[in-house]
Amino acid sequence: MQPRSKARVLLVEDDARSRAALCAVLEDARFEVTAVSSGEEALRSLLGGEFAVILLDVQLPGIDGFETAELVRRRRRSYQTPIIFLTGKHPDSTWMYRGYEVGAVDYIVKPVVPEILKSKVVVFVDLYNKNAQIEAHKEKLRALAQRSTERFYDLVQGLDAIVWEGDPEHVFTFVSRRAEAILGYPVERWFAAREFRAKLMHPEDREAALHAYEATARGTTGTIIEYRVTRADGTLAWMRDHVHVVREAAVRTRLRGVMVDITAHKTTEHRLEEQAEQLRLADRHRNEFLAMLGHELRNPLAPIQSAVELLRLQGPTEERTRWGLDTIGRQVTHMTHLVDDLLDVARITRGKIELQRERLDLTDIVRRAIETVTPFIDDKRHALALDLAGEPLWVDGDPVRLAQVAANLLHNAAKYTEEGGEITLRVTAIDEHAVILVRDNGIGIAADMLPRVFDLFTQAEGQHRPVRGGLGVGLSLVRTLVEMHGGRVEARSPGLGRGSEFTVHLPLLAAVEVPEPDLELAGAAAEVVQRRVLVVDDNHDAADSFAQLLEVLGHEVETAADGPSALRAATDFRPEVIFLDIGLPGMDGYEVARRLRARKDSPTPHLVALTGYGRRPGAEDDERRLFDHFLLKPGDLSTVATILASLSDHSEVASSN
Repeated sequence: MQPRSKARVLLVEDDARSRAALCAVLEDARFEVTAVSSGEEALRSLLGGEFAVILLDVQLPGIDGFETAELVRRRRRSYQTPIIFLTGKHPDSTWMYRGYEVGAVDYIVKPVVPEILKSKVVVFVDLYNKNAQIEAHKEKLRALAQRSTERFYDLVQGLDAIVWEGDPEHVFTFVSRRAEAILGYPVERWFAAREFRAKLMHPEDREAALHAYEATARGTTGTIIEYRVTRADGTLAWMRDHVHVVREAAVRTRLRGVMVDITAHKTTEHRLEEQAEQLRLADRHRNEFLAMLGHELRNPLAPIQSAVELLRLQGPTEERTRWGLDTIGRQVTHMTHLVDDLLDVARITRGKIELQRERLDLTDIVRRAIETVTPFIDDKRHALALDLAGEPLWVDGDPVRLAQVAANLLHNAAKYTEEGGEITLRVTAIDEHAVILVRDNGIGIAADMLPRVFDLFTQAEGQHRPVRGGLGVGLSLVRTLVEMHGGRVEARSPGLGRGSEFTVHLPLLAAVEVPEPDLELAGAAAEVVQRRVLVVDDNHDAADSFAQLLEVLGHEVETAADGPSALRAATDFRPEVIFLDIGLPGMDGYEVARRLRARKDSPTPHLVALTGYGRRPGAEDDERRLFDHFLLKPGDLSTVATILASLSDHSEVASSN
């Protein structure tokens, strides 16, 4: 309600002279006077606007003052307008009661005292103006509140959250529209069904969440409640509700909250927890692996040291020397296998394993693997039952790596079977796959261990620790190598103490006819041709022992301990073959090979790299072109003999590569 610029006073007087006199008395700059002569005119004037006060003569023609006042009171806009009755006689109690009953606030007897009349009118005009100002201020406040409400509503509806208000019994009085976008239920559902939110809660979370809401309603501070709810599409969502309690005088306790969808946060949190657990497990496996590595590497050193000390103390006899050589040979082979496994682990983690594929008979490969593992099986007095395919099973694979797969499975079966156990090896064709099956009646695998049995550094466990030693890399290598061949490997076990079964599936190739070997050519290749050989290694024991082996094979050998002396020996000795250690101090083996190949004054000898790094560069590597062969330490004697026998004559050896 906006106040007028000047308040109005309504004067109702039927006598013209009295009306004029009263208008003169009431003349004032603070208000204006509207003068009429009847009740009908007064009512019409009220239709045109509001008045601060009405001066109403009691005795009027037509409808009198009392009736006019009663009609004024019936109108909503003029219901509270004060009325002062004007009368020519002193009113008795009946008149006064009737006047007050129809809304009169005062009586003035004619003739009026001008000062009294005007002072009373001024009081009501001031009161009217004050009320008008108050109403105007209230209107501004209402408009401001409306704008604030609209801004708050826009803000709430724009939040990616569910803003709500309700009572402790989960009857909602307000729910923001985002509830439908977040959970999929129309907002009307929240109001229509009692405890609608409680019904959405996951059964496992409901009791705790409802208890938390009840505790918040009883308390004085807010809280944060997290629980799962079921969306309209049936999926689960994690919600975090920031709740606080509202208590106002004469108003029932209410709860207000902001519910936020934290499903993505919970998913990330769960993933981080899983990763942390994986890191803890990996750290435990690493520590176990390092401890086992030290143990496994020390094991073969003990018998080697004992054999050497025995020969030194008591002197060599034929029987004692043979025993010592056998012991040292077995333990060196064992250590070599351990180191090979470690190098293979490094290749796996770096993705550096390369397959030298060829067409081969898987049955023949398995027979080779049996030969390498038989001593270990015999030592544990196991019975090995063989069921090998009668016809060739052709596969495309690396013969060394596939033999490693079969040997690892056999070795694993023998290691995890108590002495005198039974092992079955079957090689057959099933559908379009060649299949290797290894079964034992050993310690078996627990159900919770089966999914992890092929993981790196994983070993079968007793109550608190690994039960058989080893590095825990064999089965991981098996899986990696089989998958690199396009196959798969599976593990089965009825449980602890009930044995295990491992099955390898490899894609079969079509069968082909294999030509008979050329016996005459094979015999010629077996003849040994003496070569001049230079061995370069900064480990003097390694160089001297390797040189003696080559001399036993009938070759002329010299040694060098570093790069410069190797270059001098190449000039003076003019070797046909150089076995060159890669890891020389100062000038390494690659640099020596570069300088040898850069010489123009003499042919380049056949270069064989000796490396303990376990890395064979691929054809794309610059280093690969520097050497004719790469040989991992310790060099296998049969491999060395094969390399030397492959050289046809001196002229071919001496030609530049």
